[in-house]
Amino acid sequence: MEGKKIMITGGTGFIATNLIEYYLKNTNSQIISITKNTQASYSQKRIADLQNAYQGRFKNYWCDITDYVKLTTILNAEKPNQIVHLAAEADVSRSFDYPYDFLKTNVVGTYNLLEWIRNSNIDDARMLYFSTDEVFSEPDHLSLEDERLYPRNPYSASKAAAEQYILAWNECYGTKVQIVRPVNNYGPYQGPNRLFAKTIINAINNVPITLFKETKQHKRWWMYVEDTCRAIDLIVTKGDPRGIYHITTDIEIPVEEVVLRILDKMNKRELFKGYTEYRPKDDENYALDGNKLKKLGWKPKYTFEEGLDKTIKWYKDNLEWFGKR
Repeated sequence: MEGKKIMITGGTGFIATNLIEYYLKNTNSQIISITKNTQASYSQKRIADLQNAYQGRFKNYWCDITDYVKLTTILNAEKPNQIVHLAAEADVSRSFDYPYDFLKTNVVGTYNLLEWIRNSNIDDARMLYFSTDEVFSEPDHLSLEDERLYPRNPYSASKAAAEQYILAWNECYGTKVQIVRPVNNYGPYQGPNRLFAKTIINAINNVPITLFKETKQHKRWWMYVEDTCRAIDLIVTKGDPRGIYHITTDIEIPVEEVVLRILDKMNKRELFKGYTEYRPKDDENYALDGNKLKKLGWKPKYTFEEGLDKTIKWYKDNLEWFGKR
């Protein structure tokens, strides 16, 4: 997306950090980050690094998107052409204990952005909303973009609710807001509590690794984060301005196999110590149909092995972030 001013919410999050870097390296657009310092923010150092490296093209604001006055003050000052809305409470386990936090950030925060777009005098102001595959129930098929949503936890309920507001605002007010639903992502800058990052960091530190038991073994779909960034750029540039798109892949691997592949590449298989107790609620197996995005000309650039090699190398090369403690 060339020559635009793009605002990315959740700018210190995993995918947002990679997307900011992708846009700065591959376009001449100005990038504005809005982020709140929460337990999910692992990349504050990267914000400072980018500000130094891309002076004049990158700016960051510390702002909670639920603060309507502060948020709209920033938006009115910056006047972005495009918002990519990634800010979210996204820890499923935490959503069971603190459901209101998820409603507030994921629904009210999205509403605030929708209202700014609706009332903005910016020509052709648009937004892309980053949802989740978890808005569907556990399917026995690949879910299409227009299928009925069936969220089954407070996190996915909040994301599905935000989607409904977007569809209503597009219909009633003529806003131009896209929705994307991704599969599981992995890659650089991911927080140390996530599967790939936690496994790699533990292997670097020679810490034993265990997994939760599952009532049945679920496979997961995995996407290297740079491929997701490329998909977002394509959807923003060439997609239906009110369309829904699935960013998915054919890489389907069970969690245990992912862990063992990482450990084998790092020559640390002996660190895997099996299973502990069951999860309070098993993760489900969500499967998305991605043909609509493929019709725009998109396909993943990286195989699982290529993405995994790049991810392991990044953590080894950036021990000051998440490595030796």
